[in-house]
Amino acid sequence: MSKQDTLFELKPRSTKYECLVFHDESKKVFGNIWAHGVLFVPLSSYNKLVSKLWEIRKKYDCNRKLSFKDISGSKISKRDCSIVVKEWIEWGVEALKSKRSYFALACKLGVIFFPSNTNLDLYGGKSRNEKLLRYFEVLLRMLLKGCMHKLYNSENRIIIKGIITDGKPWHRSLDKTRIIEKMQKEGHLRDYVEIANDAYIEELLSNHNSKECKDKDKAQLLQLTDLLLGSVIHCCFRDVEYSSKKEVLIRPVREMLKKPEERKGGFRYSSHFMSFSLAYATPINGWEFKAVNIKDLIYKDNQLKLF
Repeated sequence: MSKQDTLFELKPRSTKYECLVFHDESKKVFGNIWAHGVLFVPLSSYNKLVSKLWEIRKKYDCNRKLSFKDISGSKISKRDCSIVVKEWIEWGVEALKSKRSYFALACKLGVIFFPSNTNLDLYGGKSRNEKLLRYFEVLLRMLLKGCMHKLYNSENRIIIKGIITDGKPWHRSLDKTRIIEKMQKEGHLRDYVEIANDAYIEELLSNHNSKECKDKDKAQLLQLTDLLLGSVIHCCFRDVEYSSKKEVLIRPVREMLKKPEERKGGFRYSSHFMSFSLAYATPINGWEFKAVNIKDLIYKDNQLKLF
């Protein structure tokens, strides 16, 4: 091999991920704190991830809609499908890996927390609901842009093909002009980020059992997004007791979120490096972004404080 060929082989390869973005929200994080959650799924990984989710459902004969807020009781079981939730979250965390895993599907997870009690007059609209929704849309756009800039680079490029959001929880649909078209036109996207000309926002019921659900496969990914967002919320804002049902369920997410703190500079060699982003946004003199800390677990007196 010539010297020129050797240099060519050492040059990093550039991969372009065509992605669908699955979106969920929470208006009940803690106090007046709300959250957006987005799951980036490359089209090249879509079928494998969806097939795995259906496979787990079939294994435990579970066909109900899965949502973190519906988790109750003290034991993980087949009866309430919580065993399915457990395996979905485990495989969801695996799907966020980009290397060293059979199930490394290069998905990405982004969560932004923000206060709902802000000056809404800055966001236009005649009614309070309209002002609040426009504020909500601004935060979603900020999350999308922030994730694309932080979680991708010149060797791992991204093109957004569409955004799928869970139903229509507001008085109107999310505005494509304020979310997609504004990102396309404002000209501040980095050169490795692209929004497809035909990118769309699709509202879809996440309950695949509903007659109004138009795509049962996409509904599974909306449910997975719900479970991952709920897990992050419990890791960061809720008091969780060690070995409790929810603590066991969210454990894979918690272990992933703690990697940057525990591994320090070594985190860049992790299979989860550049696979997730958490931020708390506050509209103070423009926007202020803060890191989100992981809450300590609560232990009973007779439990070893080992994790």
